[in-house]
Amino acid sequence: MSDVAAPSPGNGIQDFSVALYRDRDEALDPEVASLLRVDRLAQLTVEMTTSCNLACVYCHFAPLDRRGKDLSGDLVEKVIDFVTSFPVDIISIGGDSELTMYKGWEEVAQRLLDAGCNLRTISNFTNGIFSPSQVDAFSRFTEILVSLDTADPELLKKTRYRADLRTMTLNVQQIRARCIETGRPQPRLVCNAVVSDKTFGKLDKLAAFAIANGFDCLSLQRLVALDEVPGGKNDFFDNPNAIQLFPIATLQEQDAFEALNAYQRMLELCQNRIPLAINPALTEDVMRLLNQFANDNSAETDGADVGLPLDGRTTHDDGRTTLIDGRTVTKACLMPWNYMHVMWDGNVPPCCIVKEGYVGNADERPLAEIFNSEEMQSYRAGLLTGQMNPLCAECTYVPETDTASLQKSVRNFLLSIGQSVVV
Repeated sequence: MSDVAAPSPGNGIQDFSVALYRDRDEALDPEVASLLRVDRLAQLTVEMTTSCNLACVYCHFAPLDRRGKDLSGDLVEKVIDFVTSFPVDIISIGGDSELTMYKGWEEVAQRLLDAGCNLRTISNFTNGIFSPSQVDAFSRFTEILVSLDTADPELLKKTRYRADLRTMTLNVQQIRARCIETGRPQPRLVCNAVVSDKTFGKLDKLAAFAIANGFDCLSLQRLVALDEVPGGKNDFFDNPNAIQLFPIATLQEQDAFEALNAYQRMLELCQNRIPLAINPALTEDVMRLLNQFANDNSAETDGADVGLPLDGRTTHDDGRTTLIDGRTVTKACLMPWNYMHVMWDGNVPPCCIVKEGYVGNADERPLAEIFNSEEMQSYRAGLLTGQMNPLCAECTYVPETDTASLQKSVRNFLLSIGQSVVV
């Protein structure tokens, strides 16, 4: 690493304390250097609004003083210019908020759809009964993640105030009916759940609910505690009707044992019925609980891989951490390569988790330039070499791996999108 790159005053980009690679071709191994630029974007997420109709007790960006801000018309045009000139596989409109709170979202969606874009979103589907125009727009989406953490109505009310299973179910069926009526292919519907200490033991019921309602996939995400997210803030904890949620690692022995049995029942229910997509960090948490609490009659634990060893580590002056076998530690994260997030004010963070350390602003630089900017390539280089930006080093959303494994994953990803790399 060389000198710290400080943004020029007034450019809207927050400072971040990691040095950029200067003269990258000389400083990095040619194979690694060839992995820093990306010619095709797998997913673009656009935060249309900061508003939401719910009050989720675990949301990291839920403070009331953040709400009420919308993507401007000028930024909408900049996004459309970008996606019609730079290869983008799929565009997710919504971000860390509720898409349907943005007035006229369906018109923006229709413009993107008419331009040939594939659209996806994540929505709680409970902001009232969708209008005919909203149903029609959703019926043209490629993928819809319906945010639903539990099929227990009472628990849902106490953890996601104003969420309603009945409204969600009716809106799903309206979209299905519109697709049948028009002959359109059905969007891929994903039941997306954040797994906490309170919902872990009810995953079998959620799986049954998802199967019964015709979802195409059940996606399970690890609850990231509020203090694990730089800049995270939530002002719903004081609600006397709320139940605070914690990661599953906090479960006591008896509760953990019962929850693991429910997890096993979920696996059995999903087998040959609905695909499962489980966040790798959540899988690690589950395996740790299995190793700690489960007995031979409840689940198989032999050989469970719970990540890189914690002992025998050495931290070097350049910021790298190495294991006793010489491997360099990094994070198993592809987001800087396959993902870009545009916030309501045009700021572009390096991934979907952190909301600081911005790499650019769409009002000041074209999005195509930001995606392969020096700032963005610095994040990529840090992960590839183990000299990570502190925001990456402290992230708990993805598990650890070693740099050789990440380089292989990045190389395979770039080859999969038709990009040549140095081998």
